[in-house]
Order: sequence, then C-alpha cells, then structure tokens
Amino acid sequence: MDRSQEALKQFKKLYQGSGINELAHSAEGFRFLLLRSLERKEYLEQIAAQLNVPKQSSIKKLAELIFASSISREELEKIIRELDARERAVRKQSEKTLLAELYKVRVFDWGGIHENDINKYLVDTYIKKVTSYDDLVRRIEHEILESLKGFVLCSWYNNWTSIIIEDIFKSHPRVLPTVGKIKQ
Repeated sequence: MDRSQEALKQFKKLYQGSGINELAHSAEGFRFLLLRSLERKEYLEQIAAQLNVPKQSSIKKLAELIFASSISREELEKIIRELDARERAVRKQSEKTLLAELYKVRVFDWGGIHENDINKYLVDTYIKKVTSYDDLVRRIEHEILESLKGFVLCSWYNNWTSIIIEDIFKSHPRVLPTVGKIKQ
C-alpha cells in the first residue's frame, strides 16, 4: 500500500469516527475533507477530466485516484466555489418568486406530528386506537388530512427557508461553501 492509500485509509477512519476536528487541523486532512465534500459522481468526473485522470467504474476508485493526484487545497476550494456559484445562480433566478410563496404561509402548525415520524404518529394515534371503521374514515377526512397538510407545509417552509439562509452565510467571502448535501 503506497503512502497516499495509507493516508486515505487513516483519514476515512477519522472521518467515520469523531475525528473531524483532527482532519480539519492538518493540511492533508483538510484536503481529504474537501474531496469528501465533492464525492458525487458528477463532481468527481469533472475534477478527473481537469486532471486527466482516466474514467473509473466506481466513484470510490475515482475519489482515491483524485486524492492521490497533485490537486491542491486551493484548486479544490476554487472548484467548490465555482460549483456553488453555478448552483446559487440557478436558485437566484427564482428566489423572488420563492420568497413570495413562502410569505403565503400564515400558520405554522405541525399538525401534531412530532419528530418527523408520520408513520409513528398515524399508528399510535389512529391505527392502534380507533376500533370503528366509520370513526376512522371520519377522522381521516377531518383530522389526518389537516395534520398531514400542516406537516407538509411546515416541512416545505423549513426546507426552503433553510436553503435561503444557507445561501446568505455561504455568500460571505470567508466561508467556503458546500456543494450539494453532505453528511457531517
């Protein structure tokens, strides 16, 4: 196993454990985190093309080859900023319309559904408690639909306001944005 493969193995172990801080405080560890944030097929293929890295059948192998390459932290940061700028430009085109739509939400009521567990809520509140078919049908029409409506509206609102808020933070020049959704 060569040095870059050994380092990659160690970095993956730290990443999957609780070693994010340790990774962030070493130059190669931070470079690993940057590459890890780009670990989507479309992004890795774009980087591989820039580096003349041959196409691979697996994303994992492609990420390993890019990690072993000479791509610098600065080049990765530039790629991340370019990708974010492209994604942000697409969202920016419809932002005014989206904001107008968000302002239509007048009531913020989760409909009794807690912790995003619709299945648990329905099972605990209706399926295991209601014994009458007619009562269940009535409650579906009058209670469940309202609960689901509230849950969906609140979830929709939270999703889009979070994206707008993230864009505000990510637009600061000292912030390196993330592209796509990443774990941790």
